[in-house]
Amino acid sequence: MSWIDRRLDCMDSQMRDVLTGAALAFVLRGLGAGLAFALNVVIARMLGAEGSGLYFLALSLTMILSVIARLGLDNTLLRFVAAAASRQDWGRVKGVQRLGMRVAMAAGLGLSLLCYALARPVSEGLLDLPGLATPLRWMSFSVLTYSAMSLLAESLKGLKHVRDSMLVSGVLYPLFALVLVWPSIRLFGTEGASLAYALATGLSALTGWLMWKAALAPQVEAAKPFPISEMWASCRPLWVVTVVNGAVVPWLPLLLLGYWGSAEDVGILGAATRLVTVLTFFLVAVNTVLSPKISALAQDGEFQTLGRIVRQSAFMVMLAASPVFAVFLLFGAATMSVFGPDFAQGGGVLMILTAGQLVASFLGPGGFVLALSGWESKVRTAALISAVSMIFLSLVLIPQFGMTGAALASSAGLVIDRIGGAYLTRKHLGFHSLAIPEILVKRLHAE
Repeated sequence: MSWIDRRLDCMDSQMRDVLTGAALAFVLRGLGAGLAFALNVVIARMLGAEGSGLYFLALSLTMILSVIARLGLDNTLLRFVAAAASRQDWGRVKGVQRLGMRVAMAAGLGLSLLCYALARPVSEGLLDLPGLATPLRWMSFSVLTYSAMSLLAESLKGLKHVRDSMLVSGVLYPLFALVLVWPSIRLFGTEGASLAYALATGLSALTGWLMWKAALAPQVEAAKPFPISEMWASCRPLWVVTVVNGAVVPWLPLLLLGYWGSAEDVGILGAATRLVTVLTFFLVAVNTVLSPKISALAQDGEFQTLGRIVRQSAFMVMLAASPVFAVFLLFGAATMSVFGPDFAQGGGVLMILTAGQLVASFLGPGGFVLALSGWESKVRTAALISAVSMIFLSLVLIPQFGMTGAALASSAGLVIDRIGGAYLTRKHLGFHSLAIPEILVKRLHAE
């Protein structure tokens, strides 16, 4: 028997399930990360730093609006779909997903139209970037399409359709965009990149809808009416959390840099930010598998088992990402030069963002676990503290230090959020979420 076989025999069945599912998720997420990286390189090399800056500004505005449009339903749909599916209550599964999608699509359509209408006043009046107006108009449609794509992926995740969820949210849209972006940019310039993104997320959302229909086709039970008050009670505090983690922390520094800095600075910071997302694919891959298991274990009160799985998963994620951390920290300028010679000056920015991700990885996914365990209001408090801190740091650092200040503010906001999540997990669930080997945890408890 090999060493690996002996280690697997020693693991409990819960962790073996996570590792088995994570293997597939790693492959798909790795493929998606590679496609997204190729997409960003193509955009950067075809548009240059200034054109990329306009693209990333349009993207940041629409991503903020998309997070608002989803109303915190990402984790809510995942939680309720997973809980109902575990009981094979297919009428409730259909009912909650239908209600969530209708509410989010109405909000997404309204914000898409608002973004389209205000594209010129925002670009020329607020940011003093006339060249941003047309790319922002085209990108505005992605508020609706990206919202639909994200919620369909979370719904599929709740059914434990890991492969389909990962394909929709991580593989198909960069693949579609990569196919569309070259001819679109050749024909329309920066506007073409925005058009390719909107079309790609729309095609991915359509694919996700077809996958959802196919997954529930064998279940003939009709959808049960789901009380909107129950959904709102869950997603209301999570809305604040998703706005902070999905909009404020990753995108607001970029947007504020567009106000105080140049389009070239935004292009460099945007490229570095998108590059650092490669580090998160390990975490997303594991969380995709872990999400329904967290909901089920928390609902059953199995917090000791849940804590062990969370710690082991966090350590596994940090270990898997360590080579990428090392490359980004040691060879920042060389890595950024892949986007083009103008981007090499962003090496320091890449190192700052990577350091923030490294600390966040060590602190573990405490807030994510709390949100799926019924402690949404506590997660909201931690998210608000991190948002206020990051906004304050952005206002102080960006006017003085430009894109370096934006990177520092973004990393600080992420770390503060993870510190709050780790503390609250220990306080309310009784275990810590730090990426520490389980053998060390046992020794500490023994002492």
